[in-house]
Formats: sequence, structure tokens, C-alpha cells
Amino acid sequence: MSTFSEKPITMRTADDVTLAGTLVVTGKSSASAVVMLHGINADRHEHLGLYDHLAERLAGRGTASLRFDFRAHGESAYPQEEMTIAGLCLDVKAAIRTMIDRLPDLSRLTLLGTSFGAAPAAYTAGTEPLVKNVLLFAPVLDYVLTFLRPTTEWAKASFTPQTLAAVPETGHLLLDGERRLGAKLLTEMEILHPADAVRAARVPTVVIHGDSDSMVPAVQSRGAAGANPLVDVRIVPGMDHGYMDVSDPDGVSARSLENRTMIGDSLVSLALGKDGHD
Repeated sequence: MSTFSEKPITMRTADDVTLAGTLVVTGKSSASAVVMLHGINADRHEHLGLYDHLAERLAGRGTASLRFDFRAHGESAYPQEEMTIAGLCLDVKAAIRTMIDRLPDLSRLTLLGTSFGAAPAAYTAGTEPLVKNVLLFAPVLDYVLTFLRPTTEWAKASFTPQTLAAVPETGHLLLDGERRLGAKLLTEMEILHPADAVRAARVPTVVIHGDSDSMVPAVQSRGAAGANPLVDVRIVPGMDHGYMDVSDPDGVSARSLENRTMIGDSLVSLALGKDGHD
């Protein structure tokens, strides 16, 4: 097993935003690395520390990783109402540049995007030559279905006709009563279609989604491959949003831990180029 070290870092984006992250490097120079992109209202650790666990698993296979807080999340200070999808894509590009600068032997980069972090991964992947593949976990691929005209009780509580109608006056909408989603982001949600970016993927892309997801409907992932042979969609029975079994919100049951292992296995396989496409 490889030895590894972990340290906090900061990065600057092209629009001059400072991002906080955690870089993991192994005892020897890494040719492969993973950049982890968390969901909305989460941070670089992801729910139940999923990204911390995955970073350690990757390091054990000699793969470096970077997990960081998107702007307006965690320790990356930024006005919540100014966050946009375009800004998140700039964050991803800054993370990629950081890995290139810090890993001189890097030749293979994998993007992991969870939930709201999936779209920035899909949009960025085709523009960065070192990104060889992508893993999208419980991805938000349809902003209208997930947010603007939601079908889940979680989203219906925030995205009501009244709160949406008030945006021109207030300039934002409150998600879960605390996160301010600005008018620019809400407009992007109307006009951007992440599922189209996945169907047009130019690198191998694995989509993993639970069929019992109570926050992001799995139906938006079922058709994500289209006719693209590079896209592999895997629907997991009984899994909720995240790796938890639908009856296990704390993620401690045998079924939940099996799901977590499956996600780790998939990520390691992609990172090491054993996905069958190389």
C-alpha cells in the first residue's frame, strides 16, 4: 500500500476567487489523479465524509486527489447569491491547473462530480485534454426537473410559485431556508441542460444513480447515455441520494457500505485506466 500525505491548500480562479482544498499526494510521483466536486450545501468532505474515504482509497492505489470547497461553500468565501454554474466551472478549471502544476508526471485526470457538482464536471471535461474520464454520482442533470418544477418533496418546499415569482424583487431564492440562490443561477437553470453535455461526452463517463433517490430523481440519469457508447449508466436498486440505502440515512448498514465500496471500486478503475476504454 502506498504511503501518502494530505495537506490544505488554496487556489485562485480566473475570476480571482480563492478556493480552499485538500491535496493528497502519494509517496511516489503520481501519473493519475482525481478531482472531486461536491454537491450544493455540501463541502469538500461530501455527505458522511464520502470524499475523505475515497481520497484514502485512491491514495492506497498510488493515485493523488484534490477535494475542494466550491465558491460560496465551506471555507471558500463568496456571496451565495452570486454563485453561477459558469463560476463553478471556473473553480473546476482552477483545480485542474493546480493538479497540473503540483504533479509534474500527471498524465491522467478523472473528475468525480456528485449531485450539483456533476454538471460542472460534465461541462468541463471536454475542454481539458488531461481529463480522461468522468464519474457522475447521483447527478443533477435536469435543473428544471430537480429545482424549477420539482417532483420531490425536498425541492417542492423551496421552489414554490411564490418564491420563484419573488426573485425579480428579492434577487434570490432560499434553498432549505438558508442558501441564497441568485437570479443569475436560476436563469442558468432555465437555459442549461447538463444531460445534453453527458450525451455529447467525448471521454468515458460513468453515471451512478440510486433508483430510490429522494432528492434528485433518477429518471434524469436513465436516458443520459443516449446513443453515446462512451456513457455507462448504472442504476442502483434501493439507493437514496448519496450511497445510503433508502432505509439507512446514517449510511452504516451492510447495504450502504456495499454501495460505498462499489462507488470506490468504480472510481479507482477509472482513475487507473481500467474502465475498458483505454
